[in-house]
Amino acid sequence: MRTSSRARLTAWSRVTNRIRLNDAAWLALLVGLALALRLGYALIDGKATLAWGDEFTYDQLATNLLAHGCYCFIPGEPSVLRAPLYPAFMAVVYAMLGHSYLAVVILQAIAGALGAALLALIGMRITGSRLAGWLAGLMFAVNPLLIFTSNLLYPETIYLLLLFALLYLWLRLAASPRETPPGMWIVMSVASGVLLGLSNLTKPNLTLFPIWLAAWGWIAFRDVRRALVTAVVVGAAMLVAMLPWSLRNLSATGHFILASANSGMNLLQGNNPEVSGGALDVKNLDPLPGLTEAERDAAYWQMGMQWITSHPGDFIRLIPHKLYKFFSPLETSNRGTLASSLGGPLVAGFSAHYLLAIAGVVLTAKQWREWTLPYMLIVYPMLLTIVFYGGTRYGLVVQPFLMLFASVALAKIIQHVWPFAQKMRRGHGTPWRQ
Repeated sequence: MRTSSRARLTAWSRVTNRIRLNDAAWLALLVGLALALRLGYALIDGKATLAWGDEFTYDQLATNLLAHGCYCFIPGEPSVLRAPLYPAFMAVVYAMLGHSYLAVVILQAIAGALGAALLALIGMRITGSRLAGWLAGLMFAVNPLLIFTSNLLYPETIYLLLLFALLYLWLRLAASPRETPPGMWIVMSVASGVLLGLSNLTKPNLTLFPIWLAAWGWIAFRDVRRALVTAVVVGAAMLVAMLPWSLRNLSATGHFILASANSGMNLLQGNNPEVSGGALDVKNLDPLPGLTEAERDAAYWQMGMQWITSHPGDFIRLIPHKLYKFFSPLETSNRGTLASSLGGPLVAGFSAHYLLAIAGVVLTAKQWREWTLPYMLIVYPMLLTIVFYGGTRYGLVVQPFLMLFASVALAKIIQHVWPFAQKMRRGHGTPWRQ
């Protein structure tokens, strides 16, 4: 029996060796699949109208930027409510291809497809396994929520692509000195800082992340000095990349605003007696007439903090509701649960995904140093949700990193039931094993 099994395995190995493509070809296939799914959905939908709240906001900013040369909601009154990069991207598309929503989502489909390939490369680097890398990229390629989001005028698709590039560079920083000599280490630190600045100008979630990066560097490098230098270089490059916009905000409002002035509004939207984990519709907030955007946001921040400090028990009781909305595939921030015929399959699929991710966390527990960055990129947005509010859209930013853990568990299952899949293991280990 053993001889027969070995013979079958050898036969299968010959077949797979003949049909196995190189990494570049597999990445091209992965990009092609992700692009086909996103483009197919975009072309079927046609994207001729706007349907979701922030779509109108970004479109208005892009339209006024193009028509009036003013980043504003009202011509002549500069706005600081939203980070600028995504509306600027839309304005460039409008200038080149006309006021076409479809053109924007087609470009986002391309960005999403490239994101699948980058996540696969990250998976291969962090796990040392071709199979796990491909599985992570495949999960990203076929994820229905990510496909749906790429067809909305929302910045998440572009943001995730920038975030993957950041993570890949940071993993390279933790490689051995032979792979990343000092000169290249400085270049990659500066490059990642610039990318971090651009990501914050797209979706300002990681402005404080250089502090976390110092902790990661200490764990990864086991060298406090190198960790601090890395964090300082990345943080400085981030600030330099954001500085032109911050100076514009200072000139326009008299306040130094790094990326946008809406954190106070978000705090109050998520912390008040009328919500249960989501956000109060902004129309229901006191408009505080007579105040500038920056002054209004500061007032909202004070009101939100006052509610939290005077209702600590209510704030704590909201936390599980916020996190539920964060991880659910069907929750909006202020429109309740989405009614969809795909609700059941989505919940079942995401439940299986989360179970695999938990199994992956257990399987990789001994390699926790290698996985510190994915841990942080999951925990950091969760903490933001606890402070502000939850919703499926905001949980999307952690899904790819959960896919990395899930891919490890799924690869383990596949290798157990399909022995020749072990032939797909990558030839090198993670940077810490070299």
